[in-house]
Amino acid sequence: LRHHAVVVDDPREVEPGLTRDPGDDYLVALARSAGADILVSGDPHITGVAGLEPPVLTPRQLLEFLENA
Repeated sequence: LRHHAVVVDDPREVEPGLTRDPGDDYLVALARSAGADILVSGDPHITGVAGLEPPVLTPRQLLEFLENA
């Protein structure tokens, strides 16, 4: 992952209410502003929200995705 990581600036705007935890709304906004294809998290405040863009995968789901890619 270190070789593929991209550092981006903080998002200019954070849409409130995307998740049950306002601090997690920041992560969704950051992923969106960075153009991320997926967001990886083990936090149930994010993983339990259906329909987020980008989609949220748990670390296990990411590994399964990569194994099948």
